[in-house]
Formats: sequence, structure tokens, C-alpha cells
Amino acid sequence: CGIFDSRLLHCGTANRSNEGKSRALFYFSFKNPEVGYTGNPASIRLELGAENVPLGKLMSDLESFERGEGSPLIDELGRKMR
Repeated sequence: CGIFDSRLLHCGTANRSNEGKSRALFYFSFKNPEVGYTGNPASIRLELGAENVPLGKLMSDLESFERGEGSPLIDELGRKMR
């Protein structure tokens, strides 16, 4: 888990896996809806940003996944990106 200022450049290391596997990266950010433009560009795909997923709903979905019951919210968001 990491927290960083999105206005900074993140330079992760290269994927040095011997198998040549790709790495998945899942990240999200939160902003108070009462705060206007903060000066940094958005990095989320428009179709996902338009969903305005509340933190509580995301947490419930991740808890469902942890219990082995699937993650319907994340599955639905994934279908929108195809």
C-alpha cells in the first residue's frame, strides 16, 4: 500500500520477472466533492470516473471478494473498460 501526491512522477522499477509475466496495478484516488480542480490532471478513464463509486461500496465489494463471493462491482467496472 502506498500513498503519494498524484502531482509527483512515480518511477517504479522494471518488471524483472524471469517468466516475463506482467504485473497488475490497481490504484484509486479520493477527492472531496466540494473541492474544485486541484491543479493535477485526472488519471482515471472517463468511463470509470463517471461511475462515482463511493468508498463504502468499493469496500463492500472487496470484502465480498475476500470471502470468496466474487466482486460484482469490480466485475461490472471491468466490463465497461473493454
